[in-house]
Amino acid sequence: MRDVKTFSVGAVIAGGFGVYLKNLASFIPLSLLAYSPVWIGLLIFGAQDPQNAFSGGGIAMIVLGSIGAYWLQASLIYGTISTLRGGTPSLSETLSRSLQALLAVIVIAIILSIVMSIGFMLLIVPGLILMAMFWVAIPVAVVERSGIGAAFSRSRELTSGHRWSIFGLFVVIAVIAVVVQIIVGMIFGFAGAQNVSVLGTWVTQLVSMIVAGIWACVVAVSYHDLRVIKEGVGTEQIAQVFD
Repeated sequence: MRDVKTFSVGAVIAGGFGVYLKNLASFIPLSLLAYSPVWIGLLIFGAQDPQNAFSGGGIAMIVLGSIGAYWLQASLIYGTISTLRGGTPSLSETLSRSLQALLAVIVIAIILSIVMSIGFMLLIVPGLILMAMFWVAIPVAVVERSGIGAAFSRSRELTSGHRWSIFGLFVVIAVIAVVVQIIVGMIFGFAGAQNVSVLGTWVTQLVSMIVAGIWACVVAVSYHDLRVIKEGVGTEQIAQVFD
């Protein structure tokens, strides 16, 4: 069980990483499966064309990558809550739970992308505010099985009073993700699109998959901790919906 007294950026990140590492045996195969649209896209469009975001292959890969990331997030939210409860989520069980919530997760993610994009175009700050406000909308949809509108309002309620911490959490995770991508890029030498190798493209997608998985676990731990702090519930009560 996870002992939570305050919403701590360090504790949430450590919790997310811990859950991911503890479940590598099931989370990695699940991630590979959730990212199957990406692997299919790479086989169809090849390694070079998807690197150009304005090409047909590039646009298709962005869409396929988004679907894979959303599916993975739905899967690992359930897996994270189950782990925090003290369980060991199986691959088949986690996959089944993710498919039940996948449509709602995709709709919420699309709405979030549009709203936040508009916010970022308005001098960035509104986008950051919306990001912090709706940080746990997807976990709400997966765990509480609420409607799409209710997921947004519930996220706004849970994040109230903790949005500066959530902003800090977002910055730390984003910086880690960028640094990892840069290091991988330097190792495989694909700084320029013309020099991208087939291996480099596949490795980039694999790294993106792992980062997306850890990110999903961190968001799920955020949701768990916010509920414990604001509502005084325990992990068992949060996870009872899955019984």
